[in-house]
Amino acid sequence: MFQEILSIIRKIVIFSLISFVVLELVPKEEYKKYINLFTGMVLIIIIVTPVYELLNQSGSFSDVMDQYLLKSEVRDQNMYFNEYDQMRTEAVISEYKDQMIANITEIIESEQLVANSVDVTFNMDTESGNFLAITGVTAVVAKKYEEESIRIKEIVLNANENAESVQIINIKNKISQFYNIETDNINIIK
Repeated sequence: MFQEILSIIRKIVIFSLISFVVLELVPKEEYKKYINLFTGMVLIIIIVTPVYELLNQSGSFSDVMDQYLLKSEVRDQNMYFNEYDQMRTEAVISEYKDQMIANITEIIESEQLVANSVDVTFNMDTESGNFLAITGVTAVVAKKYEEESIRIKEIVLNANENAESVQIINIKNKISQFYNIETDNINIIK
């Protein structure tokens, strides 16, 4: 035991002398702070390694460093996989939304209307049982005219201006049945 302590002290003294000589040989003052930092870290390792071996805690210093590096690498890979998983989920959601917009556009066009814009909102709570269920649809539509047709303003007598047209009601019913959402959550602007 005494020989081990003497050996540790000898290593520390020898390292200190060598680092002192190296510090004095450095030509520029700028490099001294970096050399001091490096030699300080090496000196700490020289002191800590025997202490760990003497106390016999979790093997040698190299085992402790290997465990730390392994944990760090696993944490980095988990972070990488989480980012990749998030990117993949966003791509799937985007494709799903594009498909829903295409389907709703087809329903609108089946009623002889043109969809100027369609927006679909989803339930984005991944913990809920109805993740990605459609919560609302908003569409801006216009009448479909042929190039050679003539536009004549419709004349309506005693009609409620706020009443929805038969086409809009049909579109809402089809979207409601197809996606199982309430017609109150579907907004079609004409």
